[in-house]
Amino acid sequence: MRIKHLLCLLPVLLIAFSLTACTGGTTSDNMSGTTTDNSAQQTSAPRELRVLSFGGAYDETLTKHLAAFEAENNCKVTFVNATGADILVKVNNGECDLIFSDPVLSFQGEAKGLFAPINATTVPNVANLYKRGILSDCTVIHDVGAYGIAYNPDLVKTPPTSWNDLWDPQYAGKVAIRVLKSDTIELMVWAAKQAGGDEKNIDPGFAAMAKLAPNINTFVTDHPAMLQLFQEGSIAMSTWTDGRVAWAQEQGANVKLAIPKEGGFCLVTSMNAVKNSSNLDLAYKYIDMELGVEAQADIGNDLRYFPMNKDAYAKLSDDTKSKMGFTPDNIEQAQMADWGYIATVKDQWSERWEKEVVAKAKK
Repeated sequence: MRIKHLLCLLPVLLIAFSLTACTGGTTSDNMSGTTTDNSAQQTSAPRELRVLSFGGAYDETLTKHLAAFEAENNCKVTFVNATGADILVKVNNGECDLIFSDPVLSFQGEAKGLFAPINATTVPNVANLYKRGILSDCTVIHDVGAYGIAYNPDLVKTPPTSWNDLWDPQYAGKVAIRVLKSDTIELMVWAAKQAGGDEKNIDPGFAAMAKLAPNINTFVTDHPAMLQLFQEGSIAMSTWTDGRVAWAQEQGANVKLAIPKEGGFCLVTSMNAVKNSSNLDLAYKYIDMELGVEAQADIGNDLRYFPMNKDAYAKLSDDTKSKMGFTPDNIEQAQMADWGYIATVKDQWSERWEKEVVAKAKK
Protein backbone atom coordinates (compact mmCIF):
# COMPACT_ATOMS: atom_id res chain seq x y z
CA MET A 1 0.00 0.00 0.00
CA ARG A 2 2.81 2.40 0.89
CA ILE A 3 4.47 1.69 -2.48
CA LYS A 4 1.22 2.36 -4.26
CA HIS A 5 0.79 5.73 -2.56
CA LEU A 6 4.35 6.73 -3.46
CA LEU A 7 3.81 5.81 -7.08
CA CYS A 8 0.64 7.92 -7.14
CA LEU A 9 2.54 10.92 -5.73
CA LEU A 10 5.41 10.68 -8.19
CA PRO A 11 3.71 12.62 -11.06
CA VAL A 12 2.77 15.40 -8.63
CA LEU A 13 6.34 15.72 -7.40
CA LEU A 14 7.66 15.84 -10.94
CA ILE A 15 5.24 18.67 -11.85
CA ALA A 16 6.19 20.62 -8.74
CA PHE A 17 9.89 20.24 -9.54
CA SER A 18 9.29 21.43 -13.09
CA LEU A 19 7.44 24.55 -11.91
CA THR A 20 10.20 25.32 -9.46
CA ALA A 21 12.83 25.08 -12.18
CA CYS A 22 10.87 27.47 -14.43
CA THR A 23 10.72 30.08 -11.71
CA GLY A 24 14.32 29.74 -10.58
CA GLY A 25 15.05 33.48 -11.06
CA THR A 26 12.63 34.42 -8.28
CA THR A 27 13.19 31.70 -5.71
CA SER A 28 16.02 30.54 -3.49
CA ASP A 29 18.57 28.07 -4.82
CA ASN A 30 17.92 24.98 -2.66
CA MET A 31 21.53 23.92 -2.88
CA SER A 32 23.16 27.28 -2.11
CA GLY A 33 20.43 29.17 -0.29
CA THR A 34 21.14 32.27 -2.44
CA THR A 35 18.69 34.50 -4.33
CA THR A 36 19.02 36.54 -7.48
CA ASP A 37 19.80 40.26 -7.38
CA ASN A 38 16.27 41.06 -8.60
CA SER A 39 14.71 39.18 -5.69
CA ALA A 40 17.07 40.78 -3.19
CA GLN A 41 16.23 44.28 -4.45
CA GLN A 42 12.51 43.61 -4.22
CA THR A 43 12.71 42.32 -0.67
CA SER A 44 15.29 44.75 0.78
CA ALA A 45 14.12 47.89 2.54
CA PRO A 46 14.35 51.08 0.44
CA ARG A 47 17.35 53.25 1.19
CA GLU A 48 16.79 56.89 2.12
CA LEU A 49 18.52 59.46 -0.10
CA ARG A 50 18.65 62.86 1.59
CA VAL A 51 18.73 65.76 -0.86
CA LEU A 52 19.49 69.21 0.51
CA SER A 53 17.67 71.84 -1.51
CA PHE A 54 15.99 75.24 -1.41
CA GLY A 55 12.38 74.34 -0.67
CA GLY A 56 9.32 76.04 -2.19
CA ALA A 57 8.74 76.10 -5.94
CA TYR A 58 12.18 74.69 -6.64
CA ASP A 59 11.48 71.50 -4.71
CA GLU A 60 8.07 71.20 -6.34
CA THR A 61 9.78 70.89 -9.71
CA LEU A 62 12.36 68.46 -8.35
CA THR A 63 9.59 66.07 -7.26
CA LYS A 64 8.33 65.50 -10.81
CA HIS A 65 10.66 62.61 -11.57
CA LEU A 66 10.99 61.16 -8.08
CA ALA A 67 8.48 58.32 -8.39
CA ALA A 68 10.31 56.75 -11.34
CA PHE A 69 13.73 57.31 -9.74
CA GLU A 70 12.64 55.81 -6.42
CA ALA A 71 11.10 52.76 -8.09
CA GLU A 72 14.11 52.14 -10.30
CA ASN A 73 16.61 52.44 -7.44
CA ASN A 74 14.56 51.05 -4.54
CA CYS A 75 14.98 54.21 -2.50
CA LYS A 76 13.04 57.01 -0.85
CA VAL A 77 14.12 60.60 -1.50
CA THR A 78 13.78 63.02 1.39
CA PHE A 79 14.34 66.76 0.96
CA VAL A 80 16.33 68.61 3.60
CA ASN A 81 16.09 72.40 3.48
CA ALA A 82 18.82 74.77 4.60
CA THR A 83 20.33 78.10 3.59
CA GLY A 84 23.66 79.85 3.98
CA ALA A 85 26.25 78.45 6.33
CA ASP A 86 23.74 75.92 7.68
CA ILE A 87 24.20 73.98 4.44
CA LEU A 88 27.79 73.06 5.22
CA VAL A 89 26.89 72.37 8.84
CA LYS A 90 24.40 69.75 7.70
CA VAL A 91 26.91 68.30 5.23
CA ASN A 92 29.58 68.09 7.92
CA ASN A 93 27.12 66.46 10.35
CA GLY A 94 26.18 63.78 7.82
CA GLU A 95 22.59 65.01 7.47
CA CYS A 96 22.47 64.84 3.67
CA ASP A 97 23.85 62.84 0.75
CA LEU A 98 23.99 65.54 -1.91
CA ILE A 99 23.28 69.24 -2.12
CA PHE A 100 21.89 71.96 -4.34
CA SER A 101 23.73 75.13 -3.39
CA ASP A 102 25.71 78.08 -4.75
CA PRO A 103 29.34 78.27 -5.88
CA VAL A 104 30.65 79.95 -2.71
CA LEU A 105 29.39 77.16 -0.47
CA SER A 106 30.40 74.51 -2.99
CA PHE A 107 33.99 75.77 -3.10
CA GLN A 108 34.11 76.22 0.67
CA GLY A 109 32.96 72.63 1.07
CA GLU A 110 35.54 71.42 -1.43
CA ALA A 111 38.29 73.17 0.52
CA LYS A 112 37.17 71.23 3.60
CA GLY A 113 37.23 67.94 1.72
CA LEU A 114 33.48 67.38 2.03
CA PHE A 115 32.62 66.51 -1.58
CA ALA A 116 33.30 63.62 -3.94
CA PRO A 117 34.55 63.98 -7.53
CA ILE A 118 31.92 64.37 -10.24
CA ASN A 119 32.83 63.48 -13.81
CA ALA A 120 31.45 61.72 -16.87
CA THR A 121 32.38 58.34 -15.36
CA THR A 122 30.47 58.78 -12.11
CA VAL A 123 27.75 60.98 -13.66
CA PRO A 124 27.43 60.28 -17.42
CA ASN A 125 25.33 63.37 -18.18
CA VAL A 126 28.30 65.56 -17.28
CA ALA A 127 29.41 64.88 -20.86
CA ASN A 128 26.27 66.67 -22.09
CA LEU A 129 26.80 69.93 -20.19
CA TYR A 130 27.95 73.24 -21.58
CA LYS A 131 31.61 73.90 -20.76
CA ARG A 132 30.47 76.54 -18.28
CA GLY A 133 28.54 73.80 -16.47
CA ILE A 134 31.66 72.23 -14.92
CA LEU A 135 33.01 74.46 -12.16
CA SER A 136 35.60 72.06 -10.70
CA ASP A 137 36.38 68.40 -10.15
CA CYS A 138 33.66 68.22 -7.48
CA THR A 139 31.11 70.87 -8.54
CA VAL A 140 28.74 71.04 -11.50
CA ILE A 141 26.12 73.62 -12.41
CA HIS A 142 22.51 72.44 -12.49
CA ASP A 143 20.95 75.61 -13.88
CA VAL A 144 21.60 79.33 -14.30
CA GLY A 145 19.38 82.34 -13.91
CA ALA A 146 20.13 85.74 -15.44
CA TYR A 147 20.28 88.53 -12.90
CA GLY A 148 19.09 91.90 -14.09
CA ILE A 149 17.20 94.85 -12.64
CA ALA A 150 13.60 94.12 -11.72
CA TYR A 151 11.49 97.26 -11.62
CA ASN A 152 7.97 98.50 -10.99
CA PRO A 153 6.93 100.34 -14.21
CA ASP A 154 4.59 102.60 -12.21
CA LEU A 155 7.54 103.90 -10.19
CA VAL A 156 10.26 103.67 -12.84
CA LYS A 157 8.99 105.48 -15.92
CA THR A 158 12.12 104.92 -18.00
CA PRO A 159 13.32 101.30 -17.91
CA PRO A 160 16.78 100.94 -16.38
CA THR A 161 19.62 100.41 -18.83
CA SER A 162 22.66 100.14 -16.53
CA TRP A 163 23.57 98.75 -13.15
CA ASN A 164 24.45 102.33 -12.28
CA ASP A 165 20.72 103.12 -12.23
CA LEU A 166 20.48 101.43 -8.83
CA TRP A 167 22.54 104.33 -7.45
CA ASP A 168 20.21 107.04 -8.86
CA PRO A 169 19.28 109.39 -5.96
CA GLN A 170 15.67 109.56 -7.11
CA TYR A 171 15.26 105.99 -5.83
CA ALA A 172 16.39 106.74 -2.28
CA GLY A 173 14.78 104.15 0.02
CA LYS A 174 13.21 102.40 -2.96
CA VAL A 175 15.82 99.77 -3.87
CA ALA A 176 16.00 96.21 -2.56
CA ILE A 177 19.01 93.94 -2.84
CA ARG A 178 19.54 90.54 -1.36
CA VAL A 179 21.74 89.84 1.61
CA LEU A 180 25.34 89.04 0.72
CA LYS A 181 24.58 86.23 -1.71
CA SER A 182 25.68 85.57 -5.28
CA ASP A 183 23.93 88.46 -7.02
CA THR A 184 24.95 91.01 -4.40
CA ILE A 185 28.54 89.77 -4.55
CA GLU A 186 28.48 89.95 -8.34
CA LEU A 187 27.17 93.53 -8.13
CA MET A 188 29.92 94.51 -5.68
CA VAL A 189 32.62 92.89 -7.84
CA TRP A 190 31.23 94.68 -10.90
CA ALA A 191 31.30 98.00 -9.01
CA ALA A 192 34.87 97.32 -7.91
CA LYS A 193 35.94 96.71 -11.51
CA GLN A 194 34.39 100.02 -12.62
CA ALA A 195 36.76 101.74 -10.18
CA GLY A 196 39.86 99.75 -11.09
CA GLY A 197 39.46 96.92 -8.57
CA ASP A 198 38.40 93.28 -8.79
CA GLU A 199 37.79 90.27 -6.57
CA LYS A 200 41.29 90.53 -5.12
CA ASN A 201 41.07 94.30 -4.71
CA ILE A 202 37.52 94.64 -3.41
CA ASP A 203 37.87 97.92 -1.48
CA PRO A 204 36.39 100.00 -4.34
CA GLY A 205 33.43 97.61 -4.39
CA PHE A 206 32.70 98.10 -0.70
CA ALA A 207 33.00 101.86 -1.14
CA ALA A 208 30.48 101.76 -3.99
CA MET A 209 28.02 99.62 -2.02
CA ALA A 210 28.31 102.03 0.92
CA LYS A 211 27.25 104.82 -1.47
CA LEU A 212 24.28 102.67 -2.51
CA ALA A 213 23.17 102.29 1.14
CA PRO A 214 20.85 105.39 1.21
CA ASN A 215 18.83 103.88 -1.64
CA ILE A 216 18.37 100.51 0.06
CA ASN A 217 14.95 99.82 1.50
CA THR A 218 15.49 96.19 2.42
CA PHE A 219 18.14 93.50 2.38
CA VAL A 220 16.02 90.58 1.19
CA THR A 221 16.60 87.06 2.47
CA ASP A 222 14.35 85.04 0.13
CA HIS A 223 12.23 85.25 -3.01
CA PRO A 224 8.79 85.36 -1.34
CA ALA A 225 9.93 88.44 0.60
CA MET A 226 11.01 90.12 -2.65
CA LEU A 227 7.66 89.28 -4.21
CA GLN A 228 5.83 90.87 -1.30
CA LEU A 229 7.81 94.11 -1.63
CA PHE A 230 6.80 94.43 -5.29
CA GLN A 231 3.18 93.49 -4.58
CA GLU A 232 2.99 96.17 -1.88
CA GLY A 233 4.64 98.79 -4.09
CA SER A 234 7.29 99.32 -1.41
CA ILE A 235 10.22 99.30 -3.83
CA ALA A 236 10.92 100.68 -7.29
CA MET A 237 13.65 98.26 -8.30
CA SER A 238 15.87 95.43 -7.18
CA THR A 239 18.33 92.85 -8.43
CA TRP A 240 16.39 89.72 -9.40
CA THR A 241 16.46 86.89 -11.91
CA ASP A 242 14.59 86.37 -15.15
CA GLY A 243 12.89 83.27 -13.79
CA ARG A 244 11.76 84.87 -10.55
CA VAL A 245 10.41 87.96 -12.32
CA ALA A 246 8.34 85.69 -14.57
CA TRP A 247 7.14 83.87 -11.44
CA ALA A 248 6.25 87.18 -9.75
CA GLN A 249 4.27 88.28 -12.81
CA GLU A 250 2.29 85.06 -12.59
CA GLN A 251 1.53 85.96 -8.95
CA GLY A 252 0.07 89.29 -10.09
CA ALA A 253 3.01 91.54 -9.21
CA ASN A 254 3.55 94.65 -11.32
CA VAL A 255 7.19 94.02 -12.20
CA LYS A 256 9.36 93.85 -15.30
CA LEU A 257 13.00 92.91 -15.93
CA ALA A 258 15.74 94.86 -17.69
CA ILE A 259 19.10 93.28 -18.51
CA PRO A 260 21.66 96.10 -18.15
CA LYS A 261 23.86 96.99 -21.11
CA GLU A 262 26.88 95.76 -19.16
CA GLY A 263 25.37 92.27 -19.15
CA GLY A 264 23.48 90.10 -16.69
CA PHE A 265 25.02 88.27 -13.76
CA CYS A 266 24.69 84.54 -13.26
CA LEU A 267 22.54 83.03 -10.56
CA VAL A 268 24.20 79.65 -10.31
CA THR A 269 22.68 76.55 -8.74
CA SER A 270 25.51 74.11 -8.10
CA MET A 271 25.41 70.43 -7.15
CA ASN A 272 27.76 68.34 -5.03
CA ALA A 273 27.84 64.75 -3.79
CA VAL A 274 28.83 64.29 -0.15
CA LYS A 275 32.06 62.28 -0.04
CA ASN A 276 31.40 60.37 3.19
CA SER A 277 27.80 59.49 2.35
CA SER A 278 26.90 55.81 2.65
CA ASN A 279 24.63 56.40 -0.36
CA LEU A 280 27.23 57.91 -2.69
CA ASP A 281 26.22 55.57 -5.51
CA LEU A 282 22.62 56.78 -5.23
CA ALA A 283 23.75 60.40 -4.99
CA TYR A 284 25.61 60.02 -8.30
CA LYS A 285 22.52 58.47 -9.93
CA TYR A 286 20.31 61.28 -8.64
CA ILE A 287 22.67 63.97 -9.93
CA ASP A 288 22.78 62.19 -13.29
CA MET A 289 18.98 62.12 -13.40
CA GLU A 290 18.80 65.85 -12.59
CA LEU A 291 21.30 66.65 -15.33
CA GLY A 292 19.27 64.64 -17.83
CA VAL A 293 17.21 66.26 -20.57
CA GLU A 294 13.76 65.78 -19.03
CA ALA A 295 14.60 67.10 -15.56
CA GLN A 296 16.56 69.97 -17.05
CA ALA A 297 13.68 70.94 -19.34
CA ASP A 298 11.36 70.96 -16.32
CA ILE A 299 13.55 73.40 -14.39
CA GLY A 300 13.54 75.62 -17.46
CA ASN A 301 9.83 75.50 -18.22
CA ASP A 302 8.71 75.70 -14.59
CA LEU A 303 11.13 78.28 -13.17
CA ARG A 304 12.71 79.81 -16.30
CA TYR A 305 16.21 78.90 -15.22
CA PHE A 306 18.55 78.15 -18.10
CA PRO A 307 19.29 74.37 -18.20
CA MET A 308 22.91 73.33 -18.44
CA ASN A 309 22.26 70.16 -20.45
CA LYS A 310 22.89 71.21 -24.06
CA ASP A 311 19.99 69.12 -25.37
CA ALA A 312 17.36 70.49 -22.96
CA TYR A 313 16.95 73.95 -24.52
CA ALA A 314 15.16 72.45 -27.53
CA LYS A 315 12.47 71.13 -25.19
CA LEU A 316 11.65 74.54 -23.72
CA SER A 317 8.47 76.29 -24.78
CA ASP A 318 8.71 79.44 -26.90
CA ASP A 319 7.19 81.39 -24.01
CA THR A 320 9.90 80.13 -21.65
CA LYS A 321 12.67 81.01 -24.09
CA SER A 322 11.29 84.53 -24.50
CA LYS A 323 11.57 85.12 -20.74
CA MET A 324 15.15 83.88 -20.35
CA GLY A 325 18.14 86.17 -20.29
CA PHE A 326 20.52 83.43 -21.46
CA THR A 327 20.51 81.38 -24.66
CA PRO A 328 22.83 78.70 -26.11
CA ASP A 329 24.53 81.55 -28.00
CA ASN A 330 25.51 83.62 -24.96
CA ILE A 331 25.70 81.23 -22.00
CA GLU A 332 29.42 80.57 -22.42
CA GLN A 333 30.09 84.34 -22.28
CA ALA A 334 27.90 85.01 -19.22
CA GLN A 335 29.56 87.09 -16.51
CA MET A 336 30.69 85.05 -13.53
CA ALA A 337 32.90 86.13 -10.67
CA ASP A 338 35.94 84.17 -9.48
CA TRP A 339 34.00 82.03 -7.01
CA GLY A 340 36.98 79.87 -6.18
CA TYR A 341 38.79 82.89 -4.75
CA ILE A 342 35.68 84.46 -3.23
CA ALA A 343 35.03 81.26 -1.26
CA THR A 344 38.31 81.83 0.57
CA VAL A 345 37.40 85.39 1.65
CA LYS A 346 33.63 85.22 1.98
CA ASP A 347 33.67 85.21 5.80
CA GLN A 348 35.83 88.35 5.91
CA TRP A 349 33.60 90.01 3.34
CA SER A 350 30.52 89.18 5.41
CA GLU A 351 31.99 90.97 8.42
CA ARG A 352 32.85 94.02 6.35
CA TRP A 353 29.43 93.96 4.69
CA GLU A 354 27.63 94.31 8.02
CA LYS A 355 29.85 97.16 9.18
CA GLU A 356 30.38 99.08 5.96
CA VAL A 357 27.09 98.64 4.12
CA VAL A 358 24.25 97.31 6.26
CA ALA A 359 25.00 99.67 9.14
CA LYS A 360 24.87 102.69 6.81
CA ALA A 361 21.62 101.58 5.21
CA LYS A 362 19.94 101.40 8.61
CA LYS A 363 20.83 105.00 9.53
